[in-house]
Amino acid sequence: MQGSTLVSNAQWFGVLAAMPASVLSMVFSAMRLRSLIGSQLGLLSGIKSCALAVALAYISPSKLADGTKPIYLASTASIPMTTGFAALFLERLTDLICILALLVFFVLILNSSAAYIDALRGLAAISVIVFSGFFILMAYPGILATLTKRIPFLWVQRIIFSLMGSVRVLASPARLSRALFYASLTWAASYGIYYFYFAIVAPVGLPNEAILAVFLLSTLGMAAAVLPAGLGTFEAGVVLALSAYGYSLSDSLVTALMLRIATVAPPVMIAFWVVLYDRFDLTLLKRKKAAPPEPIQKETR
Repeated sequence: MQGSTLVSNAQWFGVLAAMPASVLSMVFSAMRLRSLIGSQLGLLSGIKSCALAVALAYISPSKLADGTKPIYLASTASIPMTTGFAALFLERLTDLICILALLVFFVLILNSSAAYIDALRGLAAISVIVFSGFFILMAYPGILATLTKRIPFLWVQRIIFSLMGSVRVLASPARLSRALFYASLTWAASYGIYYFYFAIVAPVGLPNEAILAVFLLSTLGMAAAVLPAGLGTFEAGVVLALSAYGYSLSDSLVTALMLRIATVAPPVMIAFWVVLYDRFDLTLLKRKKAAPPEPIQKETR
């Protein structure tokens, strides 16, 4: 497809070919959430919560949309809010480990000389710093406890200490290892969206290294965005990666649009089902009291 406009039929066939990987990514993400919270969380509820978070990220900043998961699980599955937010924190930790591994693989092992390699090296360095911060807080919780005690608002202190307690319970080696396994599968399925799309649209001429670069740069652009859906930064990542392989600006922007559709269409359809048929909305917790939550399941040897 280099240097030419994509054929419309090829674009849509590529989107259709990529959608099963998008669905699979949500399933694995829900299995990761279930591996952290326990069997009290049904797989279908986990899938719905993940779909809601993805769909809402397109109308609100993604960091705020993530908060939909604990709210939905508290109102429909009686999962305590602190447990939901603790699981969300550990989800992001496993995501960070996966993205760091991909960046290290790309930068050090593939040893690419493409124009975007400096950007990926910088992102890898930032990821190492962020991961180090996570690791220090997990290994030395006393640091966070000391900082929390300096907060002048007691209600904020109670929330943070409650979250810390939930994180300690969920962050057992067995739970974290399972969560990391499912996180790896989630990222592999997400990469599959790009792989299957380009397998239809550009069956020759685009190396796997380029597909991985598009995946990494667009995903990181989405994660670092302030605007909803990573508007602008997602497209910039796709354009930066594809420009190194001779794609024009117009072709790159069309590709970015198609990849967005392939990624978001399945979760949006599930989210519509949840809102219309499950009648879920963000004020549900104010209108009815949830059933008493079950205790967090302890690990059994």
